[in-house]
Amino acid sequence: MNDRKEWIILLAVCMGSRLWSAIYYIEDPDSLRFALGVIDFDVVRMQPHFPAYPVFCFFAKLIYELTGRYALSFAVLGGLSTWAVLYFSLLLAQTRITQPLGMALAFVLFFNPLLWLMSNRYMSDLMGLAVALASCYFVTREAKNAVTVGYFLAGMMLGVRLSIA
Repeated sequence: MNDRKEWIILLAVCMGSRLWSAIYYIEDPDSLRFALGVIDFDVVRMQPHFPAYPVFCFFAKLIYELTGRYALSFAVLGGLSTWAVLYFSLLLAQTRITQPLGMALAFVLFFNPLLWLMSNRYMSDLMGLAVALASCYFVTREAKNAVTVGYFLAGMMLGVRLSIA
């Protein structure tokens, strides 16, 4: 894919929209545990709950240390995850973002209410979907070491939450 300009614009739109629609309240106990885990990671105190999702919490904590706001940490990760879902979905569909099918797929995924809500929640589900799609993409490639990258990303799923139930 050589649509660098379009992907940068889409990244800015994903980040901007998720920052604009960030939530500043706790929705449920799981969200509370993730928010507390960003502020003070402690598995014994269930911050977040077991298995602690260390990969996600590492990135959330890194952004939290830069911004000082856990709501922004989750919104930034949600924007990046939304962009990654779009990127790897289009790669798996073997279409470009500049083609009609690619634009339609990007539009449907970007405005999908479930994905939008998951990108703003204090949870790691959307990042889990992004990593799963990236893993699928690399496992299906025939390039040298691509399968290894795919398996590595599949292993990283242990540190990123992906709810399937």
